[in-house]
Formats: sequence, C-alpha cells, structure tokens
Amino acid sequence: FTPIPPGFDVKQLAEEPGSHFHLATRVDARTLTPNTSEQFDEIYRSQVLQIGEPLVIENWHLKSKWPGHIFKDEWLDNNLGRQRVQIRDLVKGTDDEWSLGWYLSKCETLASKFTLENYKSFKRQRLYLKDMDCPSVWMKNLGDILPKGTFYLDENADLMASLPEELRAVNMMCYVGHEGTFTPCHKEMCSSIGQNIMVSASENGKSIWFLVKPDDRAKLAVWFRSVLGQDLELENYFASIEDWKKAPVDVWIVEQKVGDFLIIPPASPHQVWNQGDLTIKAAWNRCTPESLKVCLSGELSMSKFACREEAYKVKTMVYMAMLKIANELDKTPPNEEGSIVRDFLTLYPLFEAIMLDEAFSPELPVPTVEDVRAEYGITCSFCSGNIFNRFLSCPSCPIGDGDNADCYDICMDCYTLGRRCKCDTPPKWVQQYPWVTLQNDHERFRQIFNRLIEGEQFASIFKRIGLGRSTRESLDHLTSAENVTRKSRAWVSQILSDLYTMYPGQRRKGARVIKDAAKVDNKGNCHVCKNPHAPIIYVQCSNARCNKRYCYGYLWRAHSQNPYMILASMNWRCPFCLRQCTCAACLKSGRNGRRARRNNPIWLGYNTRAVTDQRSEEWLTTFAQHNKKWATPTGDGDGASQKRKRSDGSGEDSDADLDGSSGSSGGGVNYGENIGDDEDDVMDDEEDGEWEGPGM
Repeated sequence: FTPIPPGFDVKQLAEEPGSHFHLATRVDARTLTPNTSEQFDEIYRSQVLQIGEPLVIENWHLKSKWPGHIFKDEWLDNNLGRQRVQIRDLVKGTDDEWSLGWYLSKCETLASKFTLENYKSFKRQRLYLKDMDCPSVWMKNLGDILPKGTFYLDENADLMASLPEELRAVNMMCYVGHEGTFTPCHKEMCSSIGQNIMVSASENGKSIWFLVKPDDRAKLAVWFRSVLGQDLELENYFASIEDWKKAPVDVWIVEQKVGDFLIIPPASPHQVWNQGDLTIKAAWNRCTPESLKVCLSGELSMSKFACREEAYKVKTMVYMAMLKIANELDKTPPNEEGSIVRDFLTLYPLFEAIMLDEAFSPELPVPTVEDVRAEYGITCSFCSGNIFNRFLSCPSCPIGDGDNADCYDICMDCYTLGRRCKCDTPPKWVQQYPWVTLQNDHERFRQIFNRLIEGEQFASIFKRIGLGRSTRESLDHLTSAENVTRKSRAWVSQILSDLYTMYPGQRRKGARVIKDAAKVDNKGNCHVCKNPHAPIIYVQCSNARCNKRYCYGYLWRAHSQNPYMILASMNWRCPFCLRQCTCAACLKSGRNGRRARRNNPIWLGYNTRAVTDQRSEEWLTTFAQHNKKWATPTGDGDGASQKRKRSDGSGEDSDADLDGSSGSSGGGVNYGENIGDDEDDVMDDEEDGEWEGPGM
C-alpha cells in the first residue's frame, strides 16, 4: 500500500510525454436544458455504453436550482448529527459505530495529521464513512435537478424499478471522507452503471479517480494477479500511482470537485482517493439492458466464483423487465424512436440464454422437481448469489425445523463446479416458477421479437445494438437433442448428481492408493499425476483413439478449465490430443512443440471457507488453492527443470513437470485451433476462443 501524497496534482500524469493516462471527457451542466436532452442522451450512450469511457458533467453547483445549503456538513450535523453510523477504520479493517456529528467534527483534525513528511505512515488513522443511506431530501432534490435518464430508480432508465418494491436493492448512499481515505480498486456490483456526484467539500477537498475501460478489465485482472500478486475480484487492493504507470492498459483519471457528476461504465475497474479536510458525495447504481448484458456475459459467473454477494437479483430483473415491456408493447404500438423496442431487443437474448441454461437434458430422464412459491430471496448457500428458478437442495442438511429451517440450497453455477454440501445424500431439484409458465412467457416474447423483425422501421435499432434480424426459434426446438451444441448447467448438474449417487463418498480428498511407478496403467489413472481416482474426480478424452484421463485439479491449475467447461462440452479433447499437455513425459518427448509452452494465467485462489456456509465443500477440485507453480513466465523453457512431485492434482503438490515454462494457456489459446493430427483434434466447442474469468 503506497498512499498518494497530499496536494498531488493528478492532471500532471496525463501531460507526461507518451503517457497512457487520459483525462475524462467533461460536459458543462449549464449547457443542459430540456431542449438538449436528446443530445445529452447521445453523448452518454456513445461515451459510456459504446466507447466505455467515464463521463463527467461538471458545475452542477453553479446551476440556479442547486440547493447547496442542504448538502453542507452543517446541515448534516444539525439534522442527522445524532444518527449512529458505521465508520470504517481502513487501517484496522474494522467497523465502529459513532454518531454522525462526532465523525464530522473530527474530519478536519484527522486530515491535518497527513503531511508530506508522514503521509506514508501506516499508523495514521483513516476513518471513512461509507454506505450511509442517502437522506430523503437529498434524493428528492437530486432527482429534480439531474438528468432523468441517469437517476436512481427512474422508470425509464433503471430496470431495478421493474422489480416489486420489496425486491429492490437500496443502493443510493452517501460517502464522507477526509485526506487519506480511499476505496480499493473494484467494479460496481453486477456490472451496474455507477453514478457519483460530489455535493459538498472543504475548500481543499477533492477526490482522485483512476478508471479502466471495461474492454480492458480482463487484461488488468491478469496483470493484477501476475505482477501485483493481488486479485481484482477480491476488491481489497489500492494500486499506487507507480502501479498504474506500469499497468498494461490505458487509465482515465478524474479530479472530482464540488458539482462534478461522474458516470462510470458497466464493469469498469476503478478506485478512489480522497484529498483535503472533507469530501461529501452521493452515489447510486443503475441497471440497464446494456449493463445486464455485460453482467450475464461472464461478470455474474465470476462474481459467483469468488463468492461475492449478488444483491441485484439480475436474472429475476431480466424476467420482470421483459414482462413489463411486453405488456406495454401489447397496449401501445411501438415507436421507432422509442427506447422500449431497443430495451426489448437487448433483453430478449438474455432471457433466452437464461432459459436454455435451466433446460434439462433431452437425453437423460427428467428428474422429479419440487415446486415452491417464488420467494425471490432464496440464495445459494455456497456463493450467496441470488437464485432465479431451478436449484438443488439437500434434504438431509437443514438446520432447524419448520418454516425457520435453514435449508442447504445450491445454485447450478456452484454445483457444476463441484461445490456442494458435505453429506452423501442425493440432492432434490426445486424450482420457483412452473416450467410451463416460463415456457409460455418465452413463447410470448419470441412472437413479439419476430414481429419486430418484420418491421422495417426498426432496422436501425437492430443495427445499433448489433443484433441480427433472424427469426427466433421456439424453446422446444432450441433444446432438442439435434440442436443442442453445448450442455446447459441443468444438464451438467444432472450428470454430476448421477455420478455422486453412483460413487458415494468419493471426492477430491478421498483416500487413494499410490501405485508403483513401474506398474502404473497410464490409461486407468490420471495421465499427469499417475494416481488412481474415483471416476467422478477425472474426465476422459472423447477421442476414441486416446481415452486418456485427466483429473480436474490438473486441468484447472495447468489449463484454466473448470469442471463445468469440460462437462458442458459435447466433444471434449484432452491436452494430450491438442499437444498442450505439460506433464514431464510429454515435454521431454518434444511432441508438444512450442504450442504447449505458453503463459498460463495465474489464479490466486479464493478462501471461500470464510464466506460460505459451514456445511459446504468443494468435491472436485480446490479453487481456494493457487496455481502459481503452474503459471509460467514467457519463453520457450528449453532448459526446464524436471522437478516432480506426487499429487492428486489438487495443487498441494503435483506429479506434473513444474518446469518454468510448461504451463498451457487458459487465456491465449484458441481452443478451436487445429493443432492435432487431424481435423478432429479440437478441445471443445468454444469456437470464438475468447476467455474472461475462470472459464465461465
């Protein structure tokens, strides 16, 4: 942790020759009128949603309607001074409860302790008031002043408003800080769009923001792990100015002062540093069709993987928004200039993907499913993520009785990664909506979508959002055996549930026998660690000429393939067939060539035990274990070490060759690339070769 010195002028970073720092685009609020609302919407959509850069609307405090007196610290002290608030001690990492008035009176004193001589000291107290509920009078006045399309719970600009009131997440908050307080590098929850306005500050008060474009977030995450040894998903590291100078991405900087209204693109990594005696800001998030598209394209799965709480009920929001828009389209003919058609066309593919992921296998028997009333608040006992519809529940693990029983419910995202409860009891299937109801709604949405395709007046909207004008098929057609190209999470969950039933008690930490090396049957054991595993712990290549087996621990750490990626593939090919195997024998033989010697992304591991239910366990591989010894530096590594260890592939030790450059890439490899002996030698059906996060 390297603090920013008091009074540092961040603008000088952008003025240095060859700098990859950029100042954010600014718009003067005094130029915005009701007559220019359409122009502002175009700037906002272009700058924030399409280009992915932050946008600052400045000088709101100079507008005639700005009620500056209610935003002052004196007003807070007089009206809410006795209110108890949680103050975060950034040095100790603890929360203490104090009165708001006491904290406001101490900010100037706390700020004065930071000087150019001692600002790096870890002993300096840093007390930050975060996530205080925004006063209702602030909400009303800001709602009257700021552009409608950017405000909290706006009916036309925030899909959170489509949820029933009891399901909405309260996220309009206040932040009060002083010199030296900060927020580590993070992304807004569920890829929502962030809004932050500084409503008041001392004469020397301001905030410094560092922001990265959403398109660069994967590159930044890899750099955080491999160079800084930090994980962006954990949101606990504040990158120094020197760190940002070395970052492999462009960085946008904002010096936020009173009246500056900052809009943050969805999934944009950013961090904040407060300067001066006092800064007071109001902040809120909005969910739009564009942000939900980003969220469901990998960010939500990454969040579940890291066990970060999902407060926004994303999939339920998509469903509720579709119902609301469909009702409006049935009542009123759509306007070609209206946003309602654009929102519907953006949301429809998302809802269709949700439905396809929840569809059972067309090849396996349909399991018995228990229907429960849609409670919306059911969360996964492992990752704490919200569950939209189908999930699995252990009948043997509830804590308590009756309505107060704490059931062990697991979402399909976690179950397909090998996460579940510790007991061997087969879980039961549960759903919150009757499947026929969702099918009927999907069919209704599909018919509306196909009607919009026929209307030539909407051609420009299709082009603008990058959606092809092709007729959508029914759900029954898409989920039929001849049309499925990748197994759904429900299908993979069925496969794993059957395997758990067939091999009770067999898990990653189960007992195993280490055979004599001379007697090892390479076709019967893991090709890398040479150890016998229960059939549920390994996967066998689908190539009839190969049939080699690899345990999930090795595939995750050396190739960044998790169990779901592998089991969802209709035609999985092993690293040996792809000539990417990093075991000592394959590297020594030279059969892999240069293609096997690529960088493997570093995963630092997530200590999920600290946040998951105590009844939880990872059965197939340990994601809490890092893969540093599998990640390799750039180079061919011809002089590689042949150090060998024995292991079950879980990461504690490994029988694979740990040479300095043998790791196969999980991010740089195009898995659709033909590098085998013939055209059948492909890893799986990921044609695009894109990779973000842990293969979700």
